[in-house]
Amino acid sequence: MDDTKKSSLVIITGNEKRHRFLNREMCKNFNVLLTIFEVKANVHKKAEFSNKEKEIVEKHFELREQSEEKYFGNIEHHNRFNVVEIGNGDINTEYWTNKIKLLNPNYILLFGSSIVKEPLLNAFENRVINLHLGLSPYYRGSGTNFWPLVHKKVECVGSTIHLASQRVDGGEILHQVRPDIELGDTIHDLGNKTIIKSIEVIPKLIFAYENKLLVPISQSLNIGILCRRKELTASSIETLYNNFNSGMIEDFIRNKEYLNNQYPIIDGLILVKDRV
Repeated sequence: MDDTKKSSLVIITGNEKRHRFLNREMCKNFNVLLTIFEVKANVHKKAEFSNKEKEIVEKHFELREQSEEKYFGNIEHHNRFNVVEIGNGDINTEYWTNKIKLLNPNYILLFGSSIVKEPLLNAFENRVINLHLGLSPYYRGSGTNFWPLVHKKVECVGSTIHLASQRVDGGEILHQVRPDIELGDTIHDLGNKTIIKSIEVIPKLIFAYENKLLVPISQSLNIGILCRRKELTASSIETLYNNFNSGMIEDFIRNKEYLNNQYPIIDGLILVKDRV
């Protein structure tokens, strides 16, 4: 397809392999005017952790990196696209707000970025779309595919693709995804399966939304849990792996239909089919 006929995007995302994978896939389907990779400090290396706790936390994130290598491989910058790296939170400065306004994309796509605030959010009202890893409103905030597994709620693992709002992960929902869970899956398998399945569906969702085939669904923030990064501890990581070792995934697969029904999600593509 001619790039001039594609919807235009500005992507604001993190700088890990999963974020670069999103950029690569979106470049196949959209006219990506600018990709902004946010470079973030390692917030998981807390000074108050003991040496033993640091080992547990670091091992967990080493395994995540290894899994991303397995699923996404070595993804380099796309030199033919406008790519920049900025510091965490810098996106809300006047410079970047004005830069994106001048580009005037059809949509801004967020994935793993810092919170986008006014005036940028207002300038692109209902045109800022966030890929949130977690099923909102059940789990909002940070680590929202981590905490369900600590709580033995495999049915709450997934993603929410929604319109960004001032409320954390509280905007109107376009679509939600659950990964295809198999015996032997680790937490990082579940996370990366969710990412791939979510990214695959984004072009269809944006097309449907742009053509008014998809009406966003409001969510209630009176239910669910707001998770914070500072709550991650070595103890919670140990609980997570103990849950996997004690058969949590096997138990979920045996009762999948019942458990999923306890936490209904929004399938935007089914809603589109119902309207056409």
